[in-house]
Amino acid sequence: MSSATLLWPLDQTDAALAALASTCRLGDRTPQDVTVVDPEVVVVPDLAARRDLDAVAVELTAPRLSEQVTAGPMLIRLGDGWLALHNRRGSGVSVVTPDGRGMLTSPALRNLVFPAPRDTVNGTVAGIEGRRRAAAIDAIASAWAVNREPPPAWILRMPASAPIAAQLRRSGLRWRVALFGALVVVEYVLWLLAFAVPGAALLAGSFAPGRVAVWVGVLVAVAVTRSASLWLSGRVVVDAGALLRRRLIAGALRLEPDEIRREGTGRLVGRVLESESVESLALSGGTSAAVAIVELTVLAVVMLWGAGGIAQSAALVVWVTVVLLLAQRYATRRRAWTTSRRAITGDLVEQMLGHRTRPGATHATSGACRPTAA
Repeated sequence: MSSATLLWPLDQTDAALAALASTCRLGDRTPQDVTVVDPEVVVVPDLAARRDLDAVAVELTAPRLSEQVTAGPMLIRLGDGWLALHNRRGSGVSVVTPDGRGMLTSPALRNLVFPAPRDTVNGTVAGIEGRRRAAAIDAIASAWAVNREPPPAWILRMPASAPIAAQLRRSGLRWRVALFGALVVVEYVLWLLAFAVPGAALLAGSFAPGRVAVWVGVLVAVAVTRSASLWLSGRVVVDAGALLRRRLIAGALRLEPDEIRREGTGRLVGRVLESESVESLALSGGTSAAVAIVELTVLAVVMLWGAGGIAQSAALVVWVTVVLLLAQRYATRRRAWTTSRRAITGDLVEQMLGHRTRPGATHATSGACRPTAA
């Protein structure tokens, strides 16, 4: 695939941005009516802002080019056109072209972004044939690219102020949470089978080798499912924490100066402390709550099938209702306690800052007013 078919013309910058955003599920594919007065001075952040996107400038380096393209969809200015990179796939990179989509290998991408003079390369590898020639060309191109000036490049991102549903869809958290819930359900179903298989064998009075094999297989499946759910829960917590931090930082940067002055130092410190608590408790408590819901559901089904029947299941529902009412009462009192604690923290910090500044001011004043010796 030639470079002419890969690049978007400069007068189609907004079309390239629209196609890349649509492919990466960052926005619609419809180009806007943007008049480019001078294609040589196209401002990518301004065009991205029209689509409610953030364009972050990035300095490309040849040794880390394969890693940098994984940071997100990217627009690279190459001569008289734009190269729209989607994401990394295996040993190659997916590219959004005017005619659709294509693939570039890592060496081809490096040669396109950091081109080496063909005459110099051919003259250096003259007399080398076969696989050694390809390896020599790759080594020369890599060495040449290290000292080249990188082309302008921008990473497209969804702004932190975007709707939370759109950010969850973009980050893939929704299907990860759904998969985590499914794994937890499968794990508890397997646990029930792990008890049901030997229990049925004992009641039947025969522990055949086939049942032993089934029981061992179920236990292995429980271990595998448990490991997968733990790994996936870690990914969910990390991704959700990053998303929450981005939104907290975006909210902090949008504070007006008058609002900051009105809050005061103490209240701002208390808000920072509360944000850290919210992050840790929300993420850890969220996974625990999801697991608890699955556990209670499975427990209700088991009790319904057990000797107690509906009576035991009804008792479980009543007990859960009582616990929820107590939790609501606790949350109300905890909210009032948190409000008081934030107020106390604010007053303490402001008094400490005032205590530190008053002695210095008093000392400076006493020194300035002290009469000098004649």
